[in-house]
Amino acid sequence: MAADFIRHASSLQSTRATGCFLFLAYSRRVPTGRLIKARGESPGADAFRLVASCKDASCGERHMLDADMPQSLASPLIHIVFSTKHREKWLDDDLRPSLFAYMATVGRDLGCEVFRVGGVSDHVHLAVDLSRTITIADFVKKVKQTSNVWLKQQSRSHASFEWQAGYGAFSVGRSQLSKLTDYIERQEEHHRRLSFKEEYLALLAKYGVTGDERYLWD
Repeated sequence: MAADFIRHASSLQSTRATGCFLFLAYSRRVPTGRLIKARGESPGADAFRLVASCKDASCGERHMLDADMPQSLASPLIHIVFSTKHREKWLDDDLRPSLFAYMATVGRDLGCEVFRVGGVSDHVHLAVDLSRTITIADFVKKVKQTSNVWLKQQSRSHASFEWQAGYGAFSVGRSQLSKLTDYIERQEEHHRRLSFKEEYLALLAKYGVTGDERYLWD
């Protein structure tokens, strides 16, 4: 059976003459663990899988045999925090519910699950199940950009609104999701006794993140 595999691989390699450059891979089991029946052998026998992927972008051929589609899975839960520029109190009580709903919608449009958005007049928190197809930096950038435009459209008084340049992003265990969403929901209560600066420094300490305070508030 191995000899059959080598002969078949050789026949595929002959397509180099047409300009195709192939990647050949051999494995006994496919990624799912399902054994592929090969060359008429019984399911219990060792199976061979041949994958020949053309590296020539101009070639329309798919030189692939017995190949299962690969899967890349990720579901990181992230606690994201950022403030208004200079921590100015732009986000009044009447505006916040609509703003938070809008930011959640933007996040979901990016393919992420946004479990909660909350905050007070000078900053926001998000609990986000980040998609594997977007980075934290790109997610925050998009949410900031779109919500910035949205806020400026709400009234002329918000024409000069800006978010701070930086942000905090902290990985949270899935078992802590309910605690995180509860923490975000109770932001107004938290900030009756501490400022955003105090809260943010406490979060850095909690998650073991070291930052230079001279640049934390940009």
